[in-house]
Amino acid sequence: MLGFVSKADRYTRPLQAALLAMFCATTVTGIVRAQVMTVDTNKIESRFADIKRTHVELSSQPLLQRTKLQLVRVLEAEQGFAMRPLPKGSKGMVLVANGAANPSGAEYAKSLQHNGIALQAADRVVITDIKFVGDKIVFELNDGPDQKHRILRHISVGVNGAMIPLAQDNGQQPVGVRVTLQFEKFIPEMTGTQVMELLSPLVDFKLKSPIQAYVDTLPPQLKEAVLAHHVLVGMNQEMVLHALGHPDSKSRERDGDMPFEEWIYGEPPKDVEFVRFNGNRVIRVEDCKLGQPPIIRNTDEMGDYWSTVPNTNIHEVKLGDRGGSATDPQTAAAPPPTLKKPGETLPNQGDIPSMDKVQFPPGMDGSKPPQPANTPTSGTGNQAPTGAPSAGPTFTESSVSAHSAGRLDFM
Repeated sequence: MLGFVSKADRYTRPLQAALLAMFCATTVTGIVRAQVMTVDTNKIESRFADIKRTHVELSSQPLLQRTKLQLVRVLEAEQGFAMRPLPKGSKGMVLVANGAANPSGAEYAKSLQHNGIALQAADRVVITDIKFVGDKIVFELNDGPDQKHRILRHISVGVNGAMIPLAQDNGQQPVGVRVTLQFEKFIPEMTGTQVMELLSPLVDFKLKSPIQAYVDTLPPQLKEAVLAHHVLVGMNQEMVLHALGHPDSKSRERDGDMPFEEWIYGEPPKDVEFVRFNGNRVIRVEDCKLGQPPIIRNTDEMGDYWSTVPNTNIHEVKLGDRGGSATDPQTAAAPPPTLKKPGETLPNQGDIPSMDKVQFPPGMDGSKPPQPANTPTSGTGNQAPTGAPSAGPTFTESSVSAHSAGRLDFM
C-alpha cells in the first residue's frame, strides 16, 4: 500500500529517526557499560571509614563574586594527593565543612565495593573544574567521573557520503572523582588556603613527595616502619615497595601445597633480605647479615591493621518480635490450630494418620434434638415458659468444629 508523504514529514521524519537512534544508542551503551563494570574486591581498611573533622574558622559573610573568581584562579589546576580511596560514580563524595562525609562508615565501604575505586590512597589528583552551586562548591578531580560529550558522541554529520561523529569516542572510561563541599546556609567568604584545609580529610594539597604522600595515609607505627625501610610481616606489596623499593631479584617456589613469591634485596657479601609473599601479604622475612646467624620473622606484626568494615550484606535473622538477645527466654513456637479435642488422637490407617467421620451435633444429621424436661410439648417450640429466662442454644468446641466440618462436607 502506497502512502502519501507530505512536505512536512520529509523534514520531521529524518529528525525523529535520528533522535530515536541517539536514544537507542545511549540506552544500549548504558546497558553494556553496566554489564562490563568491574567491582574492586580489595578489602576496605576500617581506618578509612572514619573521617577526622576539620576546625576551620569560617566567616559569617556570604561569598562575594570577586572572591569566587579568585578561588577559581587559585584552586584550578592545583595538585594534591588522595588521603583515602575515593569511589567511582557521578555522585562522588559530599564533605560537610568542619563536619562528616557522606557516604561514611559502612556506607562508604559499600560504595567502594559496589561502584569500584577511582582513586587509591596517595594517588595524585588535580582540580580540573570548580562550580559554585547554592551552598555548595563542586570540585572535579582528574576531569571528573562523567564521560565528556555524552550526547555528541552519538550524533553524526554526513560529509561527502561519510558519517562523521560530532565528538570522537576513544573508548576510555572516565577515571575522575567529584567532591562536593557542603556549607550550612551559604558559602562564606574564605581564602584558597581555607578551602584546601576543609578538603584535607579527602585530598591533601601540601607539597610533598609521593613517598611522603603515601606514608601520611598510614598509622604512626606503620609510617615509622616504612620511613625506616623496615618490612613487617603482614605488609602488602605496595608497602614493601615504598619501604625497600624494587627487589634485586625474584623467585617463585612452592612450600608443600602453598605457592609463594620471594623478593631478594642485596647480594653477598653484603647484607641480604628475603621477603616472602603468599598472595599479596608478607608471610616471612629473613635478614642475613655477614658473620651473623639469620633472623627469621614469620608471625604477624601488623596487629588489627587489616580489620575490615563489617559486611553490610549480612543480616541477622530474628524470630518473632523480640530483639534476639541472649537473655530472651527460649520457648517453642505455638502449635498450629486444629479441629481435634484436647488429648484426642487420629485413627491410623497403616502408618498414615487420617480423619475419622464427622460427628454431627444432635439435630444436624436429620434427627430431632432431644427436648428438655421442662420444655412444653405445645406452643411455639423453643420459647421458654413465661417468667423463665431464655437459656438459648449452647455450643461446645466439638460441636462448632463438627459444624464447620459438616458445612464443608455438604458444599
